[in-house]
Amino acid sequence: MFKVIEKYFKRRARFSLYKDFEVEDFLSDEFFVQWAVNNDEETAHFWEKWLRNNPNKVPQILEAKEVACRMDYKKRYQLSNQQYTDIYEAILNNSPSKEEMYFQKSEFRRWFNIAAILCLGIGLSTYFYKSSNDKNVEKIRQVETLTRITKAGEKLTITLSDGTKVKLNSVSILEFPDSFGDGERIVNLEGEAYFEVAKDTSRPFIIKTQGFDTEVLGTSFNLISKEHKNELALVEGAVKIQKHLGESVFLKPDQKAVLNNKGEIEISEFDVLTTLGWKDAILVFDNDKLPKIIETLENWYGVEIELEKGAFMDGSYTGIFKDESLENVLRGISATCDFQYEINSKKVFLTSK
Repeated sequence: MFKVIEKYFKRRARFSLYKDFEVEDFLSDEFFVQWAVNNDEETAHFWEKWLRNNPNKVPQILEAKEVACRMDYKKRYQLSNQQYTDIYEAILNNSPSKEEMYFQKSEFRRWFNIAAILCLGIGLSTYFYKSSNDKNVEKIRQVETLTRITKAGEKLTITLSDGTKVKLNSVSILEFPDSFGDGERIVNLEGEAYFEVAKDTSRPFIIKTQGFDTEVLGTSFNLISKEHKNELALVEGAVKIQKHLGESVFLKPDQKAVLNNKGEIEISEFDVLTTLGWKDAILVFDNDKLPKIIETLENWYGVEIELEKGAFMDGSYTGIFKDESLENVLRGISATCDFQYEINSKKVFLTSK
């Protein structure tokens, strides 16, 4: 057993080798299979570190891990201590000559390769056969698509079947299945939402929006998908953003990705309070002009704001409000932007001073 572990640790010296591996290469590598099937501490540390340094290989790793778990690898890598002892003693008691050892090694490698190919073929056949049957079962049970819509002035917290929590901002739509299958967890978003995705390395979580698709395994982030604004701000974990035309980027915590007018993804840092304040009932204005202030207040409080005809109100406003009433917010803004207001139920009238 110790010789096997020692061999595994020697693989760490080949850290860069795995960068060129594809799915079939990972499946034929015993160090990878040991981690994929048994997830022991000796190999977990290496692969977690390797994945952090090679996020572009996450899709291949996930696919190979799923195939390995479906195949009968466990017996191959879970010999007991007694079995290792018996094998070791048998080798000592029947030590062959150098010529015999060379011949036996060659024969062993030849038969081992043949056996490995056969096992791989049988395993893949079983995997695809089972996948086909799984798909047929899924067809029999029709998955129901659920839709949650928030109006102006409304926010909603949703818990999905996998444990993922979604806080939906006002004037937003979230579509999701009533239960996720064995494959990808896919939802659709229009508007703004904060996601706390339940970790599941075998089932990537994908959010489809009009600007780009976002793929994660388990993380927290804020996502906006509107007609003229597509933006993702990552709080923790890692995400992959895939444009509909094929370009993809990876984000790190405290980074924000914005789809600009040219269809390019720009990455920058973001202010946490300005970006995420809404989910904690914190209303933030950052040097905003009156048209944007009016739109924000209409969505936040669910009111209709009417501006006096011919009125010209210039200037901008910066301020923070926590759980404040509409009247208190208007009082603060009007002092800076120089207007008067009148609240009549769900209608607000603004006039110049």
